[in-house]
Amino acid sequence: MSKEITYFYTNALGIPFTLTSVNYKVIGESVVIGILACVVGAIMPSLMVVKLKPVDILRPYISTSMIKSRVTSFEKLLGRFCFLPIRIRMSIRNLFRNRVRTTTTIIGIAFSLMLTLSMVSLMDSFYVNVNIQFDHHVKWNLRAQFSTMKNVSELVEIKNWDGVNRVEPFITGFVTLKFSNKSVDSLLIALPANTSMHLFNIVHGMGLKDGMLIVGEGLANKLHVEVNDTINMVICNSLFKINISGIDKEPLFLYACFTTLKTAQKLFNAVNQANGILLNADPTKISDIRKKLYEIPGIERVDVKSEIKSEWIKLLDEFTVFSYIMLIVSMLVAFSLVLNTITINVIERKYETTTLRVLGVKTKTLIKLIVLENLVLATFGLLIGTGLGYLSAYLLICVFIQTVSEELMILTLAIKPLSYLSTIFVLLTTIFISQIPAIKYVSKINLAQTIKEAAL
Repeated sequence: MSKEITYFYTNALGIPFTLTSVNYKVIGESVVIGILACVVGAIMPSLMVVKLKPVDILRPYISTSMIKSRVTSFEKLLGRFCFLPIRIRMSIRNLFRNRVRTTTTIIGIAFSLMLTLSMVSLMDSFYVNVNIQFDHHVKWNLRAQFSTMKNVSELVEIKNWDGVNRVEPFITGFVTLKFSNKSVDSLLIALPANTSMHLFNIVHGMGLKDGMLIVGEGLANKLHVEVNDTINMVICNSLFKINISGIDKEPLFLYACFTTLKTAQKLFNAVNQANGILLNADPTKISDIRKKLYEIPGIERVDVKSEIKSEWIKLLDEFTVFSYIMLIVSMLVAFSLVLNTITINVIERKYETTTLRVLGVKTKTLIKLIVLENLVLATFGLLIGTGLGYLSAYLLICVFIQTVSEELMILTLAIKPLSYLSTIFVLLTTIFISQIPAIKYVSKINLAQTIKEAAL
């Protein structure tokens, strides 16, 4: 399975070949961990079996654990606010009879939700941050890059083309920023001081200002610089000193820096020149404008914002398969836990169930009691799992930022309400499906045979 997943992701990333090998050390460690988990999990049940009294083994239907049914604190608390029907009281007391099993079931459901919610939150965070970048910060829909500097007056004439609403020249180039003993390569983007094509998210300091520099938050953290610090900028072996006016926080401009077009023209010794333009154009005319841009001498590339965003979304769509795998795993975990708990619980109460049926309690009523007990377990498990899920998602994103996305993008935790509701719905469906065998068992209990067994 891991081999197929590896092939899937390398194909998604466009890697031409994939080499896989078996890591026997990892397999050995997994086997050891699995055995240790089984041993640790069996210790408590084994100790409980050893401590059982003979009457509990030979006559389980009169076991103290079966007949003990006191009013719990939880039942008393609910009783203060509303009247509890006998069915609800029976379900609550049944849950508190074996508190260890009830607790482990709730923990299992909580961890199933935590596993799923953490992966879903990670994927939602990717989608949300990409949408924020392209829908909120980037205001142009066409970008043209030239291989050489062009006269700004010529580039501004493009605004007279059919379908072009606004044009802004810009300069971009790679620079090296130095501060103290640290040095970082960065992309410099120079825009007009009054630009309307890019909306900054300044978290410290101020926006674009002539003779000053805005740095991305990741760049600021790596250089350990703050607002008003003076740093060295190296452009084509020439050294310039420039002050920091602000720190910008955007998902996809983590290590970029910005300045005004006027400042960049001085730095690059390109008076009244630029090597790119940003256009705000009529969406229906983008194709025609793009063709005309490619006819300009020295054109290097023309980017369409919607196409760039689509490529990001397509890449994220490829990686969501991992979250679906985690969803399936969590469903299986929840199914096995609830199935095991409910089945054992119903079998333990076989003689009690038989007694209730002999006394005239309908099978449908007993089934409703089982469903109600599972609903209470699921409610507690989902409430705890929601908190754990958000916590694990936050920690997962922190680890991702430190390891994978350091040079790529910055993430903030986000989860869509629909994703959360879908996850809850899937787990609830799994839980209710897992109680079907127990319901069938209750429906098929042979009253005469069970009473005869109890009399022996």
